[in-house]
Amino acid sequence: MKIALVSGYDYSFHGAVADHVRNLALQLRLFGHTVHVMAPCSDPSRILDEHFIPMGRPVPIPTRGSIARISLSIWMASRTKELLRKGS
Repeated sequence: MKIALVSGYDYSFHGAVADHVRNLALQLRLFGHTVHVMAPCSDPSRILDEHFIPMGRPVPIPTRGSIARISLSIWMASRTKELLRKGS
């Protein structure tokens, strides 16, 4: 089965969401699925996953005592739809 995991958080930073996505992708691959991860990434050279698709640059947003590094680009919606349609 082909699975796309899409995250709005910077994939090059370790943290709750990015780590969860990484671990979920690993488990799904161990089950024999093809998994692509799509997320914004401030430093794609840090990502060793050959099935990672960088989706824009994250912007640091202070929130509740933390920094959320998320993508705010309006162009990401159409790019995400196109990649899902192609079935990369």
